[in-house]
Amino acid sequence: MEPIIKESNSSTSQTSQSQIKNDRREHTADFFSNCLHFYESSWMYDCTIRVGALQGSQPFKCHKLILSAASGIFYTMFNSQFKEAQLGPDDAILIEDALPEIFNAAMRFVYGRKADFGDEITAARLYQFAHKWQIQSLLEATDLFLREPLPENVAFVYDVFKLLRNEEGLKRCMKVIKMKTPYVIKSPYWENVSLETVMDVLGSNTLSISNECSLLEALVLWGMSRVKTQGGPLSGEEVRKAIDEPLKWIRFLTMDQEKFTSFCLKCSSLEILTAKESMQIFMSLSTKNDTLLPEKFSHNRDWRFSLDMATWVPLPTSLENDYDAPCYLEFSVSADVFFVGFRFLDFHDSNYHFKPDASFELCSESGKICEGTTKKDFDPNLYCCLVKPHALVKDVKYKIFVHYYNLPEDSYSFQVFVSQFVTDENITVSLSQTCSMAGICSLIFWSVP
Repeated sequence: MEPIIKESNSSTSQTSQSQIKNDRREHTADFFSNCLHFYESSWMYDCTIRVGALQGSQPFKCHKLILSAASGIFYTMFNSQFKEAQLGPDDAILIEDALPEIFNAAMRFVYGRKADFGDEITAARLYQFAHKWQIQSLLEATDLFLREPLPENVAFVYDVFKLLRNEEGLKRCMKVIKMKTPYVIKSPYWENVSLETVMDVLGSNTLSISNECSLLEALVLWGMSRVKTQGGPLSGEEVRKAIDEPLKWIRFLTMDQEKFTSFCLKCSSLEILTAKESMQIFMSLSTKNDTLLPEKFSHNRDWRFSLDMATWVPLPTSLENDYDAPCYLEFSVSADVFFVGFRFLDFHDSNYHFKPDASFELCSESGKICEGTTKKDFDPNLYCCLVKPHALVKDVKYKIFVHYYNLPEDSYSFQVFVSQFVTDENITVSLSQTCSMAGICSLIFWSVP
Protein backbone atom coordinates (compact mmCIF):
# COMPACT_ATOMS: atom_id res chain seq x y z
CA MET A 1 0.00 0.00 0.00
CA GLU A 2 1.31 3.42 -0.94
CA PRO A 3 1.75 5.89 1.94
CA ILE A 4 -0.70 8.76 1.82
CA ILE A 5 1.07 12.11 1.48
CA LYS A 6 -1.00 15.21 2.12
CA GLU A 7 -0.19 18.27 0.11
CA SER A 8 0.24 21.47 2.03
CA ASN A 9 0.15 25.12 1.12
CA SER A 10 3.48 25.99 -0.48
CA SER A 11 4.06 29.31 1.36
CA THR A 12 3.12 27.82 4.75
CA SER A 13 5.48 24.91 4.21
CA GLN A 14 8.35 27.24 3.31
CA THR A 15 7.73 29.37 6.42
CA SER A 16 7.73 26.31 8.68
CA GLN A 17 10.93 24.99 7.14
CA SER A 18 12.58 28.39 7.58
CA GLN A 19 11.53 28.56 11.22
CA ILE A 20 12.90 25.05 11.86
CA LYS A 21 16.20 26.00 10.25
CA ASN A 22 16.44 29.10 12.43
CA ASP A 23 15.73 27.08 15.57
CA ARG A 24 18.35 24.53 14.59
CA ARG A 25 20.93 27.23 14.05
CA GLU A 26 20.32 28.47 17.61
CA HIS A 27 20.31 24.96 19.12
CA THR A 28 23.62 23.88 20.61
CA ALA A 29 24.96 21.03 22.70
CA ASP A 30 24.87 23.23 25.81
CA PHE A 31 21.67 22.81 27.81
CA PHE A 32 21.68 26.26 29.41
CA SER A 33 22.43 28.02 26.13
CA ASN A 34 19.38 26.33 24.62
CA CYS A 35 17.21 27.28 27.59
CA LEU A 36 18.37 30.89 27.36
CA HIS A 37 17.43 30.90 23.66
CA PHE A 38 13.94 29.68 24.58
CA TYR A 39 13.58 32.59 27.02
CA GLU A 40 15.00 35.26 24.73
CA SER A 41 12.97 34.12 21.72
CA SER A 42 9.81 33.33 23.76
CA TRP A 43 9.72 29.97 21.96
CA MET A 44 6.86 27.74 23.22
CA TYR A 45 6.17 30.03 26.20
CA ASP A 46 3.21 29.06 28.35
CA CYS A 47 2.99 31.94 30.85
CA THR A 48 3.43 35.71 30.90
CA ILE A 49 4.93 37.54 33.87
CA ARG A 50 4.29 41.29 33.96
CA VAL A 51 6.86 42.99 36.19
CA GLY A 52 6.88 46.47 37.75
CA ALA A 53 4.37 49.13 38.69
CA LEU A 54 1.44 49.18 36.24
CA GLN A 55 2.50 52.23 34.21
CA GLY A 56 6.10 51.09 33.78
CA SER A 57 5.50 47.36 33.86
CA GLN A 58 6.99 45.03 31.27
CA PRO A 59 5.80 41.58 30.08
CA PHE A 60 8.13 38.57 30.00
CA LYS A 61 7.24 35.36 28.14
CA CYS A 62 8.35 32.44 30.31
CA HIS A 63 7.99 28.68 30.77
CA LYS A 64 6.25 27.17 33.78
CA LEU A 65 8.50 24.11 33.80
CA ILE A 66 11.72 26.17 34.00
CA LEU A 67 10.33 28.50 36.66
CA SER A 68 8.99 25.62 38.73
CA ALA A 69 12.33 23.81 38.60
CA ALA A 70 14.17 26.93 39.83
CA SER A 71 11.76 28.23 42.45
CA GLY A 72 9.66 26.62 45.15
CA ILE A 73 7.26 29.57 45.03
CA PHE A 74 6.66 29.22 41.27
CA TYR A 75 6.35 25.43 41.67
CA THR A 76 3.53 25.89 44.19
CA MET A 77 1.94 28.62 42.09
CA PHE A 78 1.73 26.50 38.93
CA ASN A 79 0.87 23.18 40.61
CA SER A 80 -2.03 24.08 42.92
CA GLN A 81 -5.46 25.59 43.06
CA PHE A 82 -4.08 29.13 42.76
CA LYS A 83 -5.63 31.13 39.94
CA GLU A 84 -2.20 31.51 38.29
CA ALA A 85 -2.22 27.79 37.49
CA GLN A 86 -5.38 28.23 35.43
CA LEU A 87 -4.23 31.23 33.37
CA GLY A 88 -3.49 31.02 29.67
CA PRO A 89 -0.08 31.80 28.09
CA ASP A 90 -0.94 35.46 27.52
CA ASP A 91 -2.82 36.10 30.79
CA ALA A 92 -0.42 38.24 32.83
CA ILE A 93 0.81 37.25 36.28
CA LEU A 94 1.70 40.48 38.09
CA ILE A 95 4.88 41.04 40.10
CA GLU A 96 4.66 44.68 41.12
CA ASP A 97 7.43 44.87 43.74
CA ALA A 98 10.36 44.14 41.41
CA LEU A 99 12.12 46.09 38.68
CA PRO A 100 11.87 44.73 35.11
CA GLU A 101 15.65 44.81 34.69
CA ILE A 102 16.10 42.80 37.91
CA PHE A 103 13.58 40.19 36.79
CA ASN A 104 15.25 39.95 33.39
CA ALA A 105 18.68 39.46 34.98
CA ALA A 106 17.20 36.80 37.27
CA MET A 107 15.66 34.96 34.31
CA ARG A 108 18.91 35.09 32.34
CA PHE A 109 20.55 33.34 35.25
CA VAL A 110 17.72 30.84 35.79
CA TYR A 111 17.54 29.89 32.10
CA GLY A 112 21.14 30.29 30.98
CA ARG A 113 23.25 30.61 34.17
CA LYS A 114 24.33 34.05 32.98
CA ALA A 115 25.79 35.78 36.06
CA ASP A 116 25.94 39.18 34.38
CA PHE A 117 24.97 41.01 37.55
CA GLY A 118 26.75 44.20 36.50
CA ASP A 119 27.41 45.85 39.85
CA GLU A 120 26.90 45.18 43.54
CA ILE A 121 23.70 47.21 43.78
CA THR A 122 22.11 45.08 41.06
CA ALA A 123 23.47 41.91 42.67
CA ALA A 124 22.02 42.92 46.06
CA ARG A 125 18.60 43.52 44.48
CA LEU A 126 18.86 40.15 42.73
CA TYR A 127 19.76 38.57 46.07
CA GLN A 128 16.59 40.09 47.54
CA PHE A 129 14.52 38.82 44.59
CA ALA A 130 16.03 35.34 44.84
CA HIS A 131 15.33 35.23 48.57
CA LYS A 132 11.67 36.14 48.13
CA TRP A 133 11.07 33.70 45.28
CA GLN A 134 13.24 30.91 46.76
CA ILE A 135 15.63 30.66 43.82
CA GLN A 136 18.48 28.97 45.68
CA SER A 137 20.96 28.86 42.79
CA LEU A 138 20.63 32.62 42.21
CA LEU A 139 20.79 33.27 45.94
CA GLU A 140 24.14 31.47 46.19
CA ALA A 141 25.55 33.12 43.07
CA THR A 142 24.72 36.66 44.20
CA ASP A 143 25.99 35.97 47.70
CA LEU A 144 29.31 34.90 46.18
CA PHE A 145 29.37 38.02 43.98
CA LEU A 146 28.85 40.14 47.12
CA ARG A 147 31.72 38.48 48.98
CA GLU A 148 33.78 41.71 49.23
CA PRO A 149 31.56 44.73 48.44
CA LEU A 150 33.16 48.04 47.50
CA PRO A 151 33.12 50.75 50.21
CA GLU A 152 30.82 52.99 48.15
CA ASN A 153 28.22 50.17 47.87
CA VAL A 154 28.61 48.32 51.15
CA ALA A 155 25.96 50.34 53.03
CA PHE A 156 23.29 49.27 50.53
CA VAL A 157 24.44 45.63 50.59
CA TYR A 158 24.55 45.62 54.40
CA ASP A 159 20.99 46.94 54.50
CA VAL A 160 19.78 44.08 52.27
CA PHE A 161 21.63 41.46 54.31
CA LYS A 162 20.25 43.01 57.51
CA LEU A 163 16.69 42.81 56.18
CA LEU A 164 17.11 39.17 55.13
CA ARG A 165 19.18 38.12 58.18
CA ASN A 166 22.27 36.94 56.34
CA GLU A 167 24.66 36.84 59.31
CA GLU A 168 27.73 35.81 57.32
CA GLY A 169 27.06 38.52 54.77
CA LEU A 170 26.71 41.09 57.57
CA LYS A 171 30.11 40.08 58.99
CA ARG A 172 31.76 40.49 55.59
CA CYS A 173 30.16 43.90 55.06
CA MET A 174 31.04 45.11 58.56
CA LYS A 175 34.67 44.24 57.93
CA VAL A 176 34.65 46.60 54.94
CA ILE A 177 32.79 49.26 56.92
CA LYS A 178 35.37 49.12 59.70
CA MET A 179 38.35 49.35 57.36
CA LYS A 180 36.92 51.99 54.97
CA THR A 181 34.57 54.03 57.17
CA PRO A 182 35.17 57.47 55.55
CA TYR A 183 34.13 56.14 52.12
CA VAL A 184 31.08 54.38 53.55
CA ILE A 185 29.58 57.36 55.40
CA LYS A 186 30.13 59.61 52.38
CA SER A 187 28.60 57.19 49.87
CA PRO A 188 25.26 58.04 48.20
CA TYR A 189 23.61 55.00 49.81
CA TRP A 190 24.49 55.93 53.39
CA GLU A 191 21.77 58.56 53.65
CA ASN A 192 19.03 56.04 52.81
CA VAL A 193 20.00 53.04 54.93
CA SER A 194 17.76 51.74 57.68
CA LEU A 195 17.89 52.88 61.29
CA GLU A 196 19.10 49.38 62.24
CA THR A 197 22.11 49.71 59.93
CA VAL A 198 22.99 53.14 61.34
CA MET A 199 22.78 51.73 64.87
CA ASP A 200 25.07 48.83 63.94
CA VAL A 201 27.72 51.15 62.47
CA LEU A 202 27.66 53.66 65.33
CA GLY A 203 27.61 50.84 67.86
CA SER A 204 30.85 49.35 66.52
CA ASN A 205 33.96 49.63 68.71
CA THR A 206 36.22 49.60 65.64
CA LEU A 207 35.98 52.15 62.81
CA SER A 208 38.52 53.94 60.62
CA ILE A 209 37.84 57.53 61.65
CA SER A 210 40.28 60.20 62.73
CA ASN A 211 37.68 62.05 64.80
CA GLU A 212 34.25 61.19 66.18
CA CYS A 213 32.83 64.38 64.66
CA SER A 214 32.85 62.75 61.22
CA LEU A 215 30.35 60.18 62.53
CA LEU A 216 28.19 62.90 64.05
CA GLU A 217 28.10 64.81 60.75
CA ALA A 218 27.23 61.60 58.86
CA LEU A 219 24.41 60.91 61.33
CA VAL A 220 22.95 64.40 60.79
CA LEU A 221 23.02 63.94 56.99
CA TRP A 222 21.24 60.61 57.42
CA GLY A 223 18.62 62.27 59.66
CA MET A 224 18.02 65.08 57.16
CA SER A 225 17.52 62.56 54.35
CA ARG A 226 15.12 60.55 56.50
CA VAL A 227 13.01 63.61 57.26
CA LYS A 228 12.86 64.52 53.55
CA THR A 229 11.87 60.95 52.62
CA GLN A 230 9.04 60.98 55.15
CA GLY A 231 7.81 64.30 53.76
CA GLY A 232 8.19 66.27 56.98
CA PRO A 233 9.51 69.83 57.35
CA LEU A 234 13.31 70.02 57.40
CA SER A 235 13.70 71.50 60.86
CA GLY A 236 16.16 70.91 63.66
CA GLU A 237 13.39 69.44 65.77
CA GLU A 238 12.43 66.86 63.14
CA VAL A 239 16.05 65.91 62.39
CA ARG A 240 16.71 65.51 66.12
CA LYS A 241 13.71 63.19 66.41
CA ALA A 242 15.08 61.09 63.55
CA ILE A 243 18.57 60.75 65.04
CA ASP A 244 17.71 60.75 68.74
CA GLU A 245 18.21 57.00 69.23
CA PRO A 246 21.54 56.55 67.34
CA LEU A 247 22.82 59.84 68.82
CA LYS A 248 23.32 57.94 72.07
CA TRP A 249 26.13 55.95 70.39
CA ILE A 250 28.23 59.02 69.54
CA ARG A 251 31.33 59.15 71.76
CA PHE A 252 31.52 62.87 72.47
CA LEU A 253 34.29 62.42 75.05
CA THR A 254 36.73 61.32 72.33
CA MET A 255 36.11 64.43 70.22
CA ASP A 256 38.51 67.22 69.47
CA GLN A 257 37.21 70.49 70.98
CA GLU A 258 38.02 72.48 67.85
CA LYS A 259 36.18 70.03 65.57
CA PHE A 260 33.17 69.93 67.88
CA THR A 261 32.99 73.74 67.83
CA SER A 262 33.20 73.64 64.03
CA PHE A 263 30.31 71.13 63.94
CA CYS A 264 28.17 73.39 66.13
CA LEU A 265 28.79 76.34 63.80
CA LYS A 266 27.89 74.27 60.73
CA CYS A 267 24.61 73.12 62.25
CA SER A 268 23.71 76.41 63.96
CA SER A 269 20.76 76.99 61.63
CA LEU A 270 19.21 73.60 62.41
CA GLU A 271 20.09 73.42 66.13
CA ILE A 272 20.46 69.64 66.20
CA LEU A 273 21.86 70.02 69.73
CA THR A 274 20.32 72.53 72.07
CA ALA A 275 22.48 75.41 73.30
CA LYS A 276 22.52 73.79 76.74
CA GLU A 277 23.62 70.40 75.36
CA SER A 278 26.39 71.98 73.27
CA MET A 279 27.69 73.87 76.30
CA GLN A 280 27.58 70.76 78.49
CA ILE A 281 29.53 68.74 75.91
CA PHE A 282 32.10 71.50 75.44
CA MET A 283 32.59 71.79 79.22
CA SER A 284 32.99 68.00 79.47
CA LEU A 285 35.69 68.09 76.79
CA SER A 286 37.45 71.04 78.41
CA THR A 287 37.46 69.65 81.94
CA LYS A 288 37.44 65.93 81.03
CA ASN A 289 34.56 65.57 83.47
CA ASP A 290 31.94 63.21 82.05
CA THR A 291 29.41 64.06 84.78
CA LEU A 292 28.73 67.30 82.90
CA LEU A 293 27.48 65.46 79.81
CA PRO A 294 23.76 65.70 78.92
CA GLU A 295 21.62 62.89 80.24
CA LYS A 296 21.66 59.61 78.24
CA PHE A 297 24.71 60.61 76.16
CA SER A 298 27.55 58.08 75.87
CA HIS A 299 30.32 58.21 78.49
CA ASN A 300 32.58 55.98 76.40
CA ARG A 301 36.13 57.39 76.13
CA ASP A 302 37.59 54.62 73.96
CA TRP A 303 38.82 55.41 70.50
CA ARG A 304 37.24 53.31 67.75
CA PHE A 305 40.53 51.67 66.87
CA SER A 306 41.84 48.13 66.61
CA LEU A 307 45.36 46.81 66.08
CA ASP A 308 43.93 44.82 63.16
CA MET A 309 43.93 48.11 61.23
CA ALA A 310 47.50 48.99 62.13
CA THR A 311 50.73 48.76 60.16
CA TRP A 312 53.55 47.15 62.09
CA VAL A 313 56.96 48.38 60.95
CA PRO A 314 59.71 46.01 62.20
CA LEU A 315 63.14 47.46 63.02
CA PRO A 316 65.73 44.76 62.22
CA THR A 317 68.39 44.73 64.92
CA SER A 318 71.30 42.78 66.30
CA LEU A 319 71.85 42.52 70.08
CA GLU A 320 74.98 43.32 72.07
CA ASN A 321 75.83 44.20 75.67
CA ASP A 322 76.59 47.92 75.77
CA TYR A 323 75.13 50.26 78.37
CA ASP A 324 76.43 53.48 76.84
CA ALA A 325 73.77 53.77 74.15
CA PRO A 326 70.93 56.33 74.63
CA CYS A 327 67.74 54.94 76.13
CA TYR A 328 65.44 56.39 73.51
CA LEU A 329 64.50 55.81 69.88
CA GLU A 330 64.50 58.81 67.51
CA PHE A 331 62.64 58.52 64.20
CA SER A 332 60.62 60.33 61.54
CA VAL A 333 57.99 59.08 59.08
CA SER A 334 57.46 59.74 55.38
CA ALA A 335 53.70 60.37 55.60
CA ASP A 336 51.16 61.86 57.99
CA VAL A 337 50.05 58.89 60.10
CA PHE A 338 48.79 58.08 63.58
CA PHE A 339 51.21 56.60 66.09
CA VAL A 340 49.58 53.72 67.94
CA GLY A 341 52.35 52.20 70.01
CA PHE A 342 55.41 49.99 69.84
CA ARG A 343 56.62 46.50 70.55
CA PHE A 344 59.54 45.59 72.82
CA LEU A 345 62.33 43.23 72.00
CA ASP A 346 62.05 39.78 73.53
CA PHE A 347 63.67 40.58 76.89
CA HIS A 348 65.61 37.85 78.63
CA ASP A 349 68.51 37.21 80.95
CA SER A 350 70.67 34.12 81.37
CA ASN A 351 67.86 32.13 83.01
CA TYR A 352 64.45 33.14 81.68
CA HIS A 353 62.38 35.48 79.53
CA PHE A 354 60.54 38.29 81.26
CA LYS A 355 58.31 41.28 80.68
CA PRO A 356 59.93 44.58 81.57
CA ASP A 357 58.38 47.12 83.91
CA ALA A 358 58.77 50.47 82.20
CA SER A 359 57.29 53.89 81.55
CA PHE A 360 57.57 55.67 78.23
CA GLU A 361 57.11 59.12 76.69
CA LEU A 362 56.54 60.19 73.11
CA CYS A 363 58.13 63.60 72.46
CA SER A 364 58.71 65.95 69.57
CA GLU A 365 61.02 68.95 69.32
CA SER A 366 58.27 71.04 70.94
CA GLY A 367 57.99 68.78 74.01
CA LYS A 368 56.16 65.76 75.42
CA ILE A 369 53.15 64.52 73.44
CA CYS A 370 51.93 61.59 75.56
CA GLU A 371 53.09 59.03 78.07
CA GLY A 372 52.21 55.63 79.48
CA THR A 373 53.42 52.67 81.49
CA THR A 374 53.75 48.99 80.73
CA LYS A 375 51.94 48.14 83.97
CA LYS A 376 48.74 49.71 82.67
CA ASP A 377 49.04 49.27 78.92
CA PHE A 378 51.13 46.12 78.69
CA ASP A 379 50.11 43.08 76.68
CA PRO A 380 51.34 39.47 76.73
CA ASN A 381 52.66 39.99 73.19
CA LEU A 382 55.13 42.59 74.52
CA TYR A 383 53.71 45.71 72.96
CA CYS A 384 52.54 49.02 74.37
CA CYS A 385 49.42 50.48 72.79
CA LEU A 386 48.54 54.09 73.54
CA VAL A 387 45.11 54.84 74.91
CA LYS A 388 44.54 57.24 72.02
CA PRO A 389 46.47 57.24 68.71
CA HIS A 390 48.40 60.45 68.11
CA ALA A 391 48.81 62.18 64.76
CA LEU A 392 52.39 62.40 63.50
CA VAL A 393 53.55 64.85 60.84
CA LYS A 394 55.87 63.60 58.13
CA ASP A 395 59.57 64.50 58.32
CA VAL A 396 59.27 65.73 61.94
CA LYS A 397 61.63 64.01 64.41
CA TYR A 398 60.03 62.15 67.31
CA LYS A 399 61.58 60.39 70.30
CA ILE A 400 60.31 57.52 72.41
CA PHE A 401 61.97 57.58 75.84
CA VAL A 402 61.81 54.31 77.78
CA HIS A 403 62.54 54.10 81.52
CA TYR A 404 62.96 50.57 82.91
CA TYR A 405 62.44 49.52 86.53
CA ASN A 406 63.99 46.58 88.40
CA LEU A 407 65.95 45.42 85.36
CA PRO A 408 68.20 42.40 86.18
CA GLU A 409 71.89 43.21 85.84
CA ASP A 410 72.64 40.53 83.26
CA SER A 411 69.66 41.34 81.02
CA TYR A 412 70.08 43.32 77.86
CA SER A 413 67.99 45.37 75.43
CA PHE A 414 70.77 47.03 73.48
CA GLN A 415 70.17 47.04 69.74
CA VAL A 416 72.18 47.95 66.65
CA PHE A 417 69.96 48.82 63.68
CA VAL A 418 70.68 46.95 60.48
CA SER A 419 69.35 49.82 58.36
CA GLN A 420 68.55 53.48 59.02
CA PHE A 421 65.58 53.39 56.64
CA VAL A 422 62.77 50.86 57.01
CA THR A 423 59.91 50.76 54.49
CA ASP A 424 56.63 48.94 55.07
CA GLU A 425 53.72 49.42 52.64
CA ASN A 426 53.46 53.22 52.17
CA ILE A 427 55.37 54.22 55.31
CA THR A 428 59.12 54.78 55.48
CA VAL A 429 60.63 55.15 58.96
CA SER A 430 63.92 57.01 59.16
CA LEU A 431 66.02 56.26 62.25
CA SER A 432 68.29 58.99 63.58
CA GLN A 433 70.50 56.57 65.52
CA THR A 434 72.61 53.54 64.75
CA CYS A 435 71.96 51.97 68.16
CA SER A 436 69.68 52.32 71.19
CA MET A 437 68.95 50.95 74.66
CA ALA A 438 65.20 51.55 74.24
CA GLY A 439 64.64 47.91 73.24
CA ILE A 440 61.97 48.67 70.61
CA CYS A 441 61.72 46.16 67.76
CA SER A 442 58.53 47.41 66.00
CA LEU A 443 56.65 50.69 65.61
CA ILE A 444 52.89 50.57 65.14
CA PHE A 445 51.14 53.10 62.88
CA TRP A 446 47.68 53.69 61.49
CA SER A 447 46.56 55.79 58.56
CA VAL A 448 42.90 56.72 58.01
CA PRO A 449 41.83 55.88 54.41
